[in-house]
Amino acid sequence: MSPRERVRRQPRAQTREELLDAAARVFARRGFHGASVEAVSEEAGFSTGAVYSNFESKEELFLSLYEERIQRRRRELREAVERSGGGAAGLASAAANVGEIFRRERDWFLLYFEFSLHAARNPGFARRFEAVREEGLTELAEGLAEGLDRAGLGGSAVDPGDLARAVRALSHGLALERLVDEESAPEALLGRVLALIFRGLRAELETEPRAPGSVQDE
Repeated sequence: MSPRERVRRQPRAQTREELLDAAARVFARRGFHGASVEAVSEEAGFSTGAVYSNFESKEELFLSLYEERIQRRRRELREAVERSGGGAAGLASAAANVGEIFRRERDWFLLYFEFSLHAARNPGFARRFEAVREEGLTELAEGLAEGLDRAGLGGSAVDPGDLARAVRALSHGLALERLVDEESAPEALLGRVLALIFRGLRAELETEPRAPGSVQDE
């Protein structure tokens, strides 16, 4: 079956999924700048026209991959937290999951940092990239807010959005360290640092002045 016939005979959603899978493999092998739409179409077994009928550009392909990854990571983290029962155990489980990702998806982090530099040099495109990054940040903030509530830290003065931004920066920083030298940032390091952060939030709540007549004073 020729690429053109294949495109006509299968659902558009299936074609899109296969193109994204092919793009992930090509990006992993060649990097963002080394990859091409032609290479993606050849990897997937479709015509170049099939790629452009589903994605406007190579940048669009990456953004779609990024969105898909955000959704997948959200499911994985929620499942890790739910299996552990939430609370402090949930925090440890989520951190361990992220640590595993550092090791398992090295190519993804290489690609992400390469793409970040590409966006930094192209202000117009950077706005689209930031919109997708904000989607991921919102997902993380919601998960952290839920975790804070389960751990009895819902009254913390730290905004979940600010905390999410700090956690993302920390995890990306450790991922960058591991790209250069894996021994410099052990998988368990993120969990230890997050545990210290949550311990500090708890201590802050416990030392806050209590309002007269509050339940704690009775």
